Amino acid sequence: MDEITTPPPDSVEPDDLPTAMQRRARQVGHDLNNAIGVVSGRAELALIHIQRGNAEGAEKGLQVILEQIERMQALSASLRELNRP
Repeated sequence: MDEITTPPPDSVEPDDLPTAMQRRARQVGHDLNNAIGVVSGRAELALIHIQRGNAEGAEKGLQVILEQIERMQALSASLRELNRP
């Protein structure tokens, strides 16, 4: 999983906090969009594999989807951290 490279809000100067939070939120949003794209593409491919009777291909695609969902859960958790005082 890719790590968020923007420093956490507690490691920046108070005057820079809103800017740091905005950068972090943008990065998380970007990473979520990437993961959603992967899930969408793999779901379409899994359907094609199922239609063609290729269970192994579908299974591989579904495994990637599960991995991306875990990644999105971690990204979502990092967004929740932005709301902590």
